[in-house]
Amino acid sequence: MSILEQPTRHRARVAKPIMTLNLNSEGPVPAIAVRGEVDMSTAHLIDELAAHVIARRAARLILDLSG
Repeated sequence: MSILEQPTRHRARVAKPIMTLNLNSEGPVPAIAVRGEVDMSTAHLIDELAAHVIARRAARLILDLSG
């Protein structure tokens, strides 16, 4: 059995990310800005980034969930 692949004229659409994380560590207090949907499939990413920042001896951490 063979599979015939046909070239298409349609370009694949690039999907918007479900969630984005932005770490700003230039000020006196590091800040993580979260934009998008936070649910069980994405929450671990916030946790991992926060743990990374805290491991670098940050006394405080701002978690901006307004977006």
